[in-house]
Amino acid sequence: MLRADRIALLVMAGLFLFAWLSALLVASVENLRLRRRDRWWKEISAMQLNLSPSLRSFLDLIAWSEGTSTSAVTQDDGYDVIVSGVDGPHRMVDYDDHPFAGGRPPVVVRETPRLESTASGRYQLILSTWRAYKEQLSLADFGPAAQDAVAAEIVSERGAAEMLAAGNIEGAIAACSNIWASFPGNDYGQGGKSMAALVDKYQQLNQANV
Repeated sequence: MLRADRIALLVMAGLFLFAWLSALLVASVENLRLRRRDRWWKEISAMQLNLSPSLRSFLDLIAWSEGTSTSAVTQDDGYDVIVSGVDGPHRMVDYDDHPFAGGRPPVVVRETPRLESTASGRYQLILSTWRAYKEQLSLADFGPAAQDAVAAEIVSERGAAEMLAAGNIEGAIAACSNIWASFPGNDYGQGGKSMAALVDKYQQLNQANV
């Protein structure tokens, strides 16, 4: 009986040790995740502060072209704008996450042919795009800094940032035309701005940002 008691005690001690090590591992992983997120946010903040005037102007151009920064409903330079639907304009009330991340139905933009959209924020980021870059950049919320970071990353990935630095504004616009429906050169059929209007507006914005 004594031997059985010792075995039971050893088993209990082993289980306790296993539980303790598991908790320690979970805590270590969570701490690593938080440190990684904090590091990313420091880099994002630095990137936001150090955006070149040309890239900042291009982000402003996107917001102007998409109609968010000039929207009648925005209270935050377009960062709070949700795509307008047949039922009128929409605006988000917080930046905890993309407004459609919790299962909110897409906005019906038009009935015939039916078009639905989850485009949100200053750069009208659809939910699938946001989810991909939220993970890639370890973003904590859908706030202005995060929206800027995603838009800047998209522009850079398409080589448009280098084009802007070289003064090739039309090339930068064309490189991003399949992302933003208001840019010319895509077949989204949602209207949009002409290349001439965009180049002219970019030059105005760039003069203001220099």
